[in-house]
Amino acid sequence: MFAFKRLNIPRTYNFSFGHNYVNYMQKVNLSQFSRKKFDLFNRKQEFDLLTTKFSSNTPEIHVILGPSDSGKTTLVRQVVQNGNFNPLFIDLRNSSGILLLRDIRSEFQNFFESIFIKPKTKLETVNKLDYKLLKKISSSLPNLSYWKNHNIPPPILVIDEANKLFEEYKTLFKAFLSWLKLIIQNNQFHVVLTSSEPFFLDWMEYSLHTMRLTPHVVGDLSIEEAKQFVNHELENNDCMEFKHDFDYVRSFTGTRMSFITNFVYDYSIRGNGLDYIYNPEYIRMRWGLDPKYCESRAKYNNFPIYWEKSHFITAMKALVEAEDQGFILEDDLIKEIGYKAVRSLVDYRYLYRRPNFGLNSDLTNPPAESKVMLTPMNQPSLNAAKDLLKENNY
Repeated sequence: MFAFKRLNIPRTYNFSFGHNYVNYMQKVNLSQFSRKKFDLFNRKQEFDLLTTKFSSNTPEIHVILGPSDSGKTTLVRQVVQNGNFNPLFIDLRNSSGILLLRDIRSEFQNFFESIFIKPKTKLETVNKLDYKLLKKISSSLPNLSYWKNHNIPPPILVIDEANKLFEEYKTLFKAFLSWLKLIIQNNQFHVVLTSSEPFFLDWMEYSLHTMRLTPHVVGDLSIEEAKQFVNHELENNDCMEFKHDFDYVRSFTGTRMSFITNFVYDYSIRGNGLDYIYNPEYIRMRWGLDPKYCESRAKYNNFPIYWEKSHFITAMKALVEAEDQGFILEDDLIKEIGYKAVRSLVDYRYLYRRPNFGLNSDLTNPPAESKVMLTPMNQPSLNAAKDLLKENNY
């Protein structure tokens, strides 16, 4: 839900847009609003850049990309809840088409009520996939300059795991894209779409063509930030007598916050930090050596498998050999094992496909922006690949 509450303030000023009249105070004192502070550990570079991007006077569709558990949602929530925004959140992780429209209706209805706007047309309860609802919302909103001229925090729509729209609700996805185009053409508000699906940006660029679409890649913590976070987690888990240095932790976790948290927590209970982060990855990587078994057991088995055992070994060897660099180039691996095998390994989350326009990353000497990189899904998966190659003498 959003972070503002309705104010009991006399409505003495009338402002109009379209055929609507808005009753609001002349100036809004933001300190009167109740805001929920969303805690996120020290990602200042990304926070500052996204705050600037979301505050632009020219609305855009922002696509926030990054692997699972890299902190995309947490980062975006911190930016919009602590900045000068009126955020509206939609979570598609456990949603359906009709629930999505109900959530959109509910969020915008609450938004209108919170700032004393009466929509031009009533936003009825959604009992079916009523695409007209989206146009009603758009027709009831002014352009972005209106909010800023009256010192009102502008709306910003955040949709989590937006790739589900494309994957599961194709008809709704087309209607939703048409709505996004209308919002941007009318300069009404910024839209933020998060996704851990590596090909989501390709889908969006193909669907929106020349629309204002701004991609951002959220990386793991920098090394310095990760050092601070390790100390932070050790202190919170009463592990201040931890006898290992940061490089020891990083060798198992990389610089991803979720793995550091799990490693330290597991260490505080069992005296080692491997049970939750390494063992599951080792089992999953071992499945990759047997594509048929992997297809029958893997979570993402709605995709066909196009790799063979030899392809998997080639890909894992390339990642291990490039560990210090942090990435391999997609084009180089395609030359080795073919496009279908690479695509399939990405679909099954053995590789992560990462365009090179990252905000904050640990990658060194990145290639030209036109190149697409492939990275391990995480440090535990890279460690598992090393062990499997060694155990089998590959």
